[in-house]
Amino acid sequence: MATNMEIAGYPAEAQKKDYQPEPEVALNERLQTNGHPDHGYLVVTVQGPNGPNRLAPFIAIIGRQHHQARIVDMAQYVIENALVFSLMLEHSADSSISLIKELVTTARNLNLNINFSFGSAGLTSTAHCNGGQSGDEELMVAAIEMLVRGSLPAPLLHETFQYLAGTGSKLLEIKHRRDDRITFNKVCTKVMLRVRCPSSMAISELYLKMRKICCTHEAEVAVREWEGMDRPNGKSLVVFGLSDVLCPYDVLDSVLMEAGVDPATIKASDGKDVAKAKVSALRGKDARCMHKAAESLEFTPGARLVCQSLKEIGFRLAVLSNTGCKLISERVKKELSLDYAISRDLEVGEDGTFTGQYAGEHKEEAFNKADYLQLMAEREGIDPRNVIIVGTFTQGMSEEAMRITLDTYGPVIHFHAPTTKNPTLLTILYLLGFSGFDVDEMQSQRLKGNGQEIMELVPEAEMARCVSPTHGPSPSLDSRRYLLRVRCEGNDLKSFADLIEPLLPFCKAGRCNIERIQQVTLMSENALLGLSLNVTGPDPQAALKDILLQSHRIGLAVDWDEQESEQALVPRTQ
Repeated sequence: MATNMEIAGYPAEAQKKDYQPEPEVALNERLQTNGHPDHGYLVVTVQGPNGPNRLAPFIAIIGRQHHQARIVDMAQYVIENALVFSLMLEHSADSSISLIKELVTTARNLNLNINFSFGSAGLTSTAHCNGGQSGDEELMVAAIEMLVRGSLPAPLLHETFQYLAGTGSKLLEIKHRRDDRITFNKVCTKVMLRVRCPSSMAISELYLKMRKICCTHEAEVAVREWEGMDRPNGKSLVVFGLSDVLCPYDVLDSVLMEAGVDPATIKASDGKDVAKAKVSALRGKDARCMHKAAESLEFTPGARLVCQSLKEIGFRLAVLSNTGCKLISERVKKELSLDYAISRDLEVGEDGTFTGQYAGEHKEEAFNKADYLQLMAEREGIDPRNVIIVGTFTQGMSEEAMRITLDTYGPVIHFHAPTTKNPTLLTILYLLGFSGFDVDEMQSQRLKGNGQEIMELVPEAEMARCVSPTHGPSPSLDSRRYLLRVRCEGNDLKSFADLIEPLLPFCKAGRCNIERIQQVTLMSENALLGLSLNVTGPDPQAALKDILLQSHRIGLAVDWDEQESEQALVPRTQ
């Protein structure tokens, strides 16, 4: 295979090349014109094959006293078998040339590429990528978890980047782990975006817009305020819905069917409160049908694993339903070892038949689920932001009530089994921030249990294996895999959206798929983005040509490798 590929019609300066340091004279001139005359800021970016002891030699050089340098910020990502890391240094102007010489020599000895960019002292006033303040403005950092039951669609990323850019948000990190791909875990593909948002943006606004975008691309989303952790605090409360969530059907329908009533024939007079109409349809029916429905209870695949695993970690668990009946809720609580079971109940007359009304204090008045959220959180001493809601909790709420709920409590995760293909509650673990390796370990721990647990878990695993990617091309003999490494001097989400745009026609035609994406940002606003593409069709290089040309147009520095397989890389810079 040739070591260089000439791309017809592509600007020569934007083609692949070795990144060599600038001549000493040029470096000295830039140092004298940037920043304070006694010190400056240098961003060092190193890339190459991943391996042991890559970062340590560079840190050792920077730490030598005569260089008078210190590390202000650092970031790295590994994508496939390629390592990229970046160090932001504050250094003495007198020692910069000798420092750069030693760094270049070390990079060459390790067969790594190295690149330098320069900043000014004003960089230190930039808000740190972990959040905080920029000037007097308080900023909010949000974690956005997006999940698809297939490969990651480029249109989803493109539309997300466009929306966030329009809000003035800054992308701080994209985390797309190898084990968070459907090709590894057989369940889903998940990507996490950490975003610095304007102070005027509320979590509810971000979630509602992201949910609309994700629905368009058959994806799910969870949004929460970033607090330095990839997953929720162990002292959290997870509140599940009952019908269509923990159980893959409406439990009230199961009671009706046991009573000989077809739920499909029941219509609400006002067109809204169907549950109330179903309760009325039970009038005069033998109440023993509740026990039959409870005895034949079925759980959504993954329900036992999710509940037992979260319980072991220290989470408090509850089921909260404004339909169904207390008997079934209590049965669910016992089977899944939940801490709370709160639901309406069905009134039974002295003759042992249903009266057609709800029982107790909720016979006539509305059942306010939000009140119970607050009561459970207060009783457990749990911050409302650590109350996680799973199901269709906000359905039927007014827009004001919905926004209050989203802004008050922790992430709201939409789950509705009847409208989901091959539904499994395992996806909830991913949206809560757990990785594929975490979920695999949870499954392994359950399989070490008794025979009943094994019988319950194996069907879930078998179901997961039958799920196939719904986005992007399948591997074929004419497919090519490319790894792109992008450097951006300013953290501009619009430029990332523009970079992905040429891939959209290829993705729509089923000829291109984003296999991995990683991004990190330094406090200097220098951003590093890695993309692993799988391209197929009669001309696999066409997508590569278009994205390289686009990067040149918008001023992004890009170099690339062709990957022969999942592990091997064929470097194009040598």
